[in-house]
Amino acid sequence: MFATDIDIDELRTSFTQAVATGRAGVIVSARLHWQIPFEASLDAAALIACNLIDEVSRFSLMQWCVRRSDRGGLLHVMGTDDRGRTIVLTINHGPTCDAQLTLFGNHGVVRLDRAELRWSDPSFACDSPVLKSLWTALQVSLQQVCHSKV
Repeated sequence: MFATDIDIDELRTSFTQAVATGRAGVIVSARLHWQIPFEASLDAAALIACNLIDEVSRFSLMQWCVRRSDRGGLLHVMGTDDRGRTIVLTINHGPTCDAQLTLFGNHGVVRLDRAELRWSDPSFACDSPVLKSLWTALQVSLQQVCHSKV
């Protein structure tokens, strides 16, 4: 059991408040490692994580690089926006919902160290440009993995 047990909405509220203080400055990079339940979708977790980071940090147009493991239990996503800011996500299946999230600002850092981030299915629309572009990149990467196994 972890010292911190939190859900996505609580995490979003905490990070939004921390960023709003201005102590971290402008967020220039975000890094998330999230271990999710075996039955959960890696793509859904990536969209949830990106939605959280985008709502807190307001990234703009993104270019994505997506890599998947051949066995399907690991997803790496790196996005760079038109101002050079980056999002790096590593999501894998495991027995716990262990998460670590760090937002790097030009004046400081906002961090969640090893918390149990409760899993819930996404309940938001993928209507922001950032999420739409990530969804497209995830679909393309899935097709590439399927074609490479043939």
